[in-house]
Amino acid sequence: MTNQDTGTSASQDDKPEKHLYRQVVQGGAWVMVLRIAQQVLALIRLVVLARILSPADFGLLGIALLTMRITRIFTETGFVEALIQRKGDVRPYLNAAWTIHVVRGLILFGVLYMGAPFLVQCFANPKEALDVNTATMVFRVLAVTFLLGGFANIGVVFFSKELEFNKHFLRQICGTLADVVVAVTLALLYRNVWALVWGKLAGETVQFLLSYMLHPHRPRIHFDWPKIRALWAYGKWGLGMAVIGFLIMEGDDLLVAKILGLTPLGLYKVAHTLGWLPITEVTVAISFVTFPAYAKVQDNLPRVREAYLKVLQFTAFLSCPLAVMLIVLGEDFTLLFMKAKWRAMVPALQLLATMAIFNSLASCTAPLFRAVGRPKIVTYLMFGKLVFLAVLIYPFIHYWGITGAAAAVLFSTLLNQPLVYYMVVKILGCRYRDFLRVLMSPAAGVLALAAAVAGVKYILGTPIGIGAFLLCVVAGMIGYIITVFGFDRILGLSMKEMIREQWKIFRSRK
Repeated sequence: MTNQDTGTSASQDDKPEKHLYRQVVQGGAWVMVLRIAQQVLALIRLVVLARILSPADFGLLGIALLTMRITRIFTETGFVEALIQRKGDVRPYLNAAWTIHVVRGLILFGVLYMGAPFLVQCFANPKEALDVNTATMVFRVLAVTFLLGGFANIGVVFFSKELEFNKHFLRQICGTLADVVVAVTLALLYRNVWALVWGKLAGETVQFLLSYMLHPHRPRIHFDWPKIRALWAYGKWGLGMAVIGFLIMEGDDLLVAKILGLTPLGLYKVAHTLGWLPITEVTVAISFVTFPAYAKVQDNLPRVREAYLKVLQFTAFLSCPLAVMLIVLGEDFTLLFMKAKWRAMVPALQLLATMAIFNSLASCTAPLFRAVGRPKIVTYLMFGKLVFLAVLIYPFIHYWGITGAAAAVLFSTLLNQPLVYYMVVKILGCRYRDFLRVLMSPAAGVLALAAAVAGVKYILGTPIGIGAFLLCVVAGMIGYIITVFGFDRILGLSMKEMIREQWKIFRSRK
C-alpha cells in the first residue's frame, strides 16, 4: 500500500468521525437553544403566576404531578433508551415498543382517573384544609396526559438516534409555548389552580400532534413478544434508574407535603425549580446529545474517554456560573421579581443551587455508562445516593423544615460524588488529575464571580433595585470569563479554541 493510498484511506476513515462531531455540535446547539428558550419561558411563566396565584395552588398542582410521576416512573419501560442504544436498524422494533406504550397509557389513565379520590386523601394534611372535589378534578383532567403520551408517535425516537435535534427543538418549544400562553392567560382571567392544569394539558396536546406531523412513521398495534423481550433486556435497567431517580428527586417533595403541608410544598417546589433551572438545562441538553453520540462510538474507548473529559469541562464552564449567580443573588431575585410571601424559600433555594452544581458534573457520567452498555452502574450509583438521602431526609425536615429538606439533598449528593468518579476512573481509565485539570478554571472563575457580585453590592448597598441587580450580573460574568480564560491560557486547556471550533461547525450547513 502506498503512502498516497494510506493517506486517502485515512482521510476516508476520518469522514464518519468528522460527520459525527459536526452532528453532535450542531445537535448540541439545537438542544441548548431549546432548553434555554424553554426555561426563559418557564421562568417568565413562574414569575407571572407566582405573583397571581398562591403557594397552595402550586402545591396542589405539585401533588397531582407528583402522583403522576409515581405511576409513570414505576411503569417505565426504558424502550426509548433501548432503541437509541441498539445498534443497526431499529425500525422492526418500533411497533412492538409503541404497542406497550399504548397499553401502559391506557392503564395509567384508568388508574389515575378512578383512583383520584383515594390518591387525594393520601396527601391530605390535618394542618391545612384541602378542597377534595377540586383536587379530584385536577387529578382526572391531568390523567388525559397519560393517553397523549402513550399514543404519541414512537418515530420521534429517531430525532435522538440520528441526532436530528432541530425537529426535537420544534416539537418541545411549541409545547412549552402552548403551556405558557394558556396558563398565563387563564391565570389573569380566573386566578386559580386551573390555569396551571389547562396549561399543562395544552402543552402535552401540542407535543402529541407534532409527533405525527414531524415524523412519517405511522405506528400500529403489534404484540411481537421476542422483540419486546429484547428491548426489555436493556430497558429494565432504565426502569431501575427511573424508580431510584424518582425517589431521589421526588422523595423530599413527598415528605414535605405529608409533614409540612401544601403551602410549604409550594415554596419548596418553586425553590427546587429555580435552584435547578440553570443547571438542569445545561445537563439535560448535553446528556440528551451525548448519549446517542457515545452510543455510536461505544466500541472505541479512547474516543469515549476523550469526549467525556471535554463534555465535563464544557458542562462545568456553562453550569457553574449560572448556579453561583443564583446562590449570591437568590434573595435579591426573589424580592425583586416575586412577592415577599416567597422569601421563606430563599435558604432552600441557595442550598439546592449549590447541590445542582455537583449533580450536574456527576450527571455527565450517566449517558456515558448507558451508551457503553453498562446501565446497571448508573442504577447502583443512584441507589447509593438514595441510601444517603433516606438516612438524612426525615430528621432534617423535622428540625429545619424546607431548608432541612434542601440540606439533606445537598449532603446526599456530596457523599455520593467519590463513588461516581471512582467508577469513571475504573471504566474509562481516567486519572484523578484529569478531573482536576478540566475543573480548575471554572472553580477559579466562580470565586471571581462571587467576589465581583459581593463588591458591587457592598458599593451600592442593600437592598438593590433592578438596575443594580443587572449590574451585579454583568460584573459577575465579566469576572468569571476573564478568570476562566486566564486559567485556560496558563493550563493550556484550549477552551477558546474548542468554543471557536464548535461555533464554526454550528454555522456550517455542510
